[in-house]
Amino acid sequence: MQVTRQDLIQICDKFLQDEISKQELQDYASALITTDHEDWDHVIDDTLFEWDSDEMNFPINKINMKLWKDRLISGIDKLSEYNNWNSHIDKQKEICQKYNSKWTPINKFYG
Repeated sequence: MQVTRQDLIQICDKFLQDEISKQELQDYASALITTDHEDWDHVIDDTLFEWDSDEMNFPINKINMKLWKDRLISGIDKLSEYNNWNSHIDKQKEICQKYNSKWTPINKFYG
């Protein structure tokens, strides 16, 4: 089955507008993964695989959906950076240093 990035961008928009549920998104991805998809690029493959199994990948939520949409449009992947809590620490420290402020870690579960 032929699927384009534009097709997946439309799916992102439907999810963001609450027109489809997480389960419908996962079912869609699962159905496509089981079809013949030799012509898909790696961004389409990665996106469908991630949607199919959010337990192993990134949580399916609106923030991540915007990041998937951005990746489909631009090819730039910021999902790992956003979803890795520790990736923000260095940026926080740089800002604190710039303003001569003490950096204090927050509890990631309550922060």
